[in-house]
Amino acid sequence: MAAIELNERFFAKTVEVPAPAGYDLDTPCRIWIGSTVTNSCGMKYGKTRYGSKFILAHRLAAAARAGWTLEELRAATKLPVLHGCDRPLCVCHGRFGTQSENMLEMHARGRHRFSKKKEA
Repeated sequence: MAAIELNERFFAKTVEVPAPAGYDLDTPCRIWIGSTVTNSCGMKYGKTRYGSKFILAHRLAAAARAGWTLEELRAATKLPVLHGCDRPLCVCHGRFGTQSENMLEMHARGRHRFSKKKEA
C-alpha cells in the first residue's frame, strides 16, 4: 500500500498561525479548524476522514511526514504524537515518540502539575 498523502481538502481545514514564542520552530503552526473531538482530559484534537475511517488529524499528518502507510499508522496506536509546539490542534509540528519521551517533554516544558513552571 502507498504512503499516506495529504490533499488540499485536508489543508483547507487548517489555518496558518505564528509558532508560539519560546519554541525552536522553523515553520508556523497549521491549526485544525475542522471537526474536533475532546479527550477525557478535556483536550480538543482535530478529526478527519481518511478513506472510510475517522482518524485524528495530527496523527494522520505525523504519519504522512514519516512516510507511513495507513496500515503502519493503525499498528502504531500505542505511540503518542509529541507536539513540538504544545498545541493539540496543530497538524504540522507533531512526531511519533514514546510515552517516556512525552512525559520528559511535558516536565521540561512545565506542563505537569508537579513540574516547575518555565521561566518567562
